[in-house]
Amino acid sequence: MAGVKGRSGGSNRKSVEELKLTGTYVDYRHKNITVPEDQQELVEPQNHVTDSNAEIDREAIFDYFAQHLHEQGMTKKIDSVLLSQLVEAQSIYIKSLNFYKRDPEATLGRKLASTVAMEAAREVRILLSEFRLTPTSRTVNLDPKKVAADPVADFLDMRVINK
Repeated sequence: MAGVKGRSGGSNRKSVEELKLTGTYVDYRHKNITVPEDQQELVEPQNHVTDSNAEIDREAIFDYFAQHLHEQGMTKKIDSVLLSQLVEAQSIYIKSLNFYKRDPEATLGRKLASTVAMEAAREVRILLSEFRLTPTSRTVNLDPKKVAADPVADFLDMRVINK
């Protein structure tokens, strides 16, 4: 909802500490936001971030994601198509970002390189979330919760049949 604070597509995410401080922390909803200490890792910048002339090795990108997903037990053979789309979107992102770094006014076809990079980055994020590789998609609980019986809801759902 445009113009409504918190509903216009922006990011109003709060840290776990802020949620606890304001008293809005709910364990079943927020406990998966943080990574357990034994699983935390220091993130290194990728090659294309530090080097604007970085070569794109699609096989290396594919192998990186495929290996990670295989270790997590998250892929089947059919996923290779979607994974290939992810690799292509990532390579388009890297190429357009390199064009933009060399010349901020560079165009690819009729679009600015920066626009192409943003669109490719958006597509990469969408595909990453399909494999549950974004921070927010990892927090989704795939096990449906068992909801206790609600007598009021049962009453409201009850149908009266006239005899």
